[in-house]
Amino acid sequence: MSRKIVFEPIQFDDDKQKKATQFTTTVGLMKDGKKIYADEVTGFMYQEFSTFAPAKFNDPDKRDWLRIPINEEEKACVDFETIVNEYDDAFETQKDTIFGKFSKLYSQSRSVKEPKEEDELEMEANADKPKKPKLKSIKLKLKMGWNYYYDNQLLDSVNTGAVRKAVSDALAKNNDKNIINDVIVTLKFTDEDGKKSEKKLKMGDIESRKEISTKIYYRKAENVSADAKKPADCSDNDELEAIYGKPEEVTARSPEDLDKYHRANCYVRYLFGPSKVWAAKAKGEDGKRRTSLQFVCHQIDIIHLRNNTNTNSTVRSIYSGYGFGSRPESVFNAGTNATPVKKEKEPEPKAESESESESEEETKPVAKAKATPAPAPASTKAGKQALKVESESEEEESEEEESESESEDEPEPPKKTKGKTAVVEEKPKAKAAPKKK
Repeated sequence: MSRKIVFEPIQFDDDKQKKATQFTTTVGLMKDGKKIYADEVTGFMYQEFSTFAPAKFNDPDKRDWLRIPINEEEKACVDFETIVNEYDDAFETQKDTIFGKFSKLYSQSRSVKEPKEEDELEMEANADKPKKPKLKSIKLKLKMGWNYYYDNQLLDSVNTGAVRKAVSDALAKNNDKNIINDVIVTLKFTDEDGKKSEKKLKMGDIESRKEISTKIYYRKAENVSADAKKPADCSDNDELEAIYGKPEEVTARSPEDLDKYHRANCYVRYLFGPSKVWAAKAKGEDGKRRTSLQFVCHQIDIIHLRNNTNTNSTVRSIYSGYGFGSRPESVFNAGTNATPVKKEKEPEPKAESESESESEEETKPVAKAKATPAPAPASTKAGKQALKVESESEEEESEEEESESESEDEPEPPKKTKGKTAVVEEKPKAKAAPKKK
């Protein structure tokens, strides 16, 4: 039995919608007469190669997505595709509700992408290579958020909250983002001896970094018997842990961190959900404006296979704890443990922030963009290899363009200024540190 998926109409006249680079709205599930946030869990899917945005052709700041191939020989992949198609079908059915009188102006892009066919030049260049099946794929965005650092140390949730409140209060009085660097914020610290102190700092002295906030759980399975059950065949988490060990939450704030864990020869499952509908304001070449669902990955559970594990190449909150063990994995019963949805924003994790859920008041002026070195031109002697590299480059450039169209134009907080730290005031405090939120 299909679930009831519901979309909020886009408020075209809302001031925030007018100022944003895209129109957006939310999607959820109806349960017992209430709208809840729609979250889903996939089964374990084998990945011969990493599905994480490759470093070779991508700006590090744009490595915020996964492109997951759909192998129709794996039940988990087929179920994953079925779930995503269910949301896309509901989106298409409710398009008039979402866009109202502007419905005919928009053209929906499906989330399950068909494989790109080779042209004649590529077919000739790859003629001597073994043919691999071209698979459909689904893109998941990683959760990203602004973290704040002082003296190269990540601020805790209390100090992060103080930073956001100070900026929000300042902008409420004077809506000029140029004042942000001079905003004063009081940070609370505890040294190794337990002594508490406060420092009043300018925002210009607090460094901000946009980092991955998707939770990563990892286990390295070594010397697993060749006839052991595959992760997808384990009946429950107890059996899974008996064979492959217990998952460990690892820190992966940067793409380089995630590369250590989300790699080749792994079984991976995802806790994900439709975060929003995005709708372009500008027309495309066909005269229509693009619109699509954006799916965000909240958690990743990775089993990295080592040594004697048999890997057949044909086998291919809101979320503060391990979110895979206590929930069913079927297509139509996900969302039973979901968190109630908010109309405008998705709830923030305690110590980390989401790019989708940060308010206009908390954002800051855009810093200078980092220059991305262009790939070196292929040698004329490279022949077929040159064609392959150019083809991959074009594919990744297309991926980046799509990523930009799906992302909201969120201004980057100011970077930490060079030179001496401008401490306005420093004094010891006898009071106990406030409890973390």
